[in-house]
Amino acid sequence: MKRSSLEIFPAHTIAYAFPENFSEADRWLFYDENFSFEIPAIHQSTFESTTVSNSLVFQRNRPLFELTQHKRPALIGLFKAAIKLQISKREKLELGILGVQDWANNYFHWMTEMLPRIVAIKHQHPCIPVVIPSFYLKCPFILESLDLLKIDVKTFDVRHALKIDRLYASAIPHVGRFNEGLMYFFRDKMLVSIASQANPFRCIYITRGKARRRRISNEETVFEQLKKKGFEKIVLEDLHLKDQIKLFQEARVVVASHGAGLANAMFMKKGQTIIELKSDNNRYWCYFSLARVFGLKYYYSLNKGSSANHRDANITVDIDRLEILLTQTMEN
Repeated sequence: MKRSSLEIFPAHTIAYAFPENFSEADRWLFYDENFSFEIPAIHQSTFESTTVSNSLVFQRNRPLFELTQHKRPALIGLFKAAIKLQISKREKLELGILGVQDWANNYFHWMTEMLPRIVAIKHQHPCIPVVIPSFYLKCPFILESLDLLKIDVKTFDVRHALKIDRLYASAIPHVGRFNEGLMYFFRDKMLVSIASQANPFRCIYITRGKARRRRISNEETVFEQLKKKGFEKIVLEDLHLKDQIKLFQEARVVVASHGAGLANAMFMKKGQTIIELKSDNNRYWCYFSLARVFGLKYYYSLNKGSSANHRDANITVDIDRLEILLTQTMEN
């Protein structure tokens, strides 16, 4: 079985300071790895004789789930996928860069995991197309990001399979464990593509009014409070990707619920501020980590959720606590 590997960004150790408004009472919500961790190197691996589906890569009959899956799939799922590949019509491609991942149609996972790896490998092999399922292009942010970066793609029908003689790929990362070399490389490529030179001056509030979950139940009251302090309400879904990037370049303070739109924090300038509104049992700190990577001030606000499942829970923001937090933030 042929496989080679090339390190393109080295491993490094993180030592992140606590959030600016950290309380010891909230320590149980954090993992030690949020503050201190050995971030692995980013490798470009080369695989001979692979077959790619909409969510898996097989080398001969062996699944390479680490290339596309955040968690190892159940055996029954792997078995069904293997059977499907055997009976599917196959297209053929000599060379390709892998652009397939299980959660790639989510903005956060595309912008912080899949696309940075594509950009890094494409830099090594500028003439080789990126392989993606055709349905990815129905996601506006995927199509726009590929256009901005002038990345050529080879799409394939997910009802079929794509046989690739030589595939270039990188293992899927742990969510929220950002390799800083990779992230800066990617961020700089994106900023060059839009030629943005804006200085931070705006205070923006990102609404999840169009989202199906993690909305703010008392949003009208929250925004009335924010509006008095000069905040604008922004619906990111209404903006093209390049306009989202420019918006965050211009942002001095961003207030937002926990959600994929905060992936744009990577485009903010060093020293600016994020305030993340979260359910009081939410232990996901990926946006805290992203803020630390790019030298941002990070504050959090814990609020009552509508259910025990923080992934879906709407929150009711504590107005008094938010006022204290805004006063503290705006004065710093």
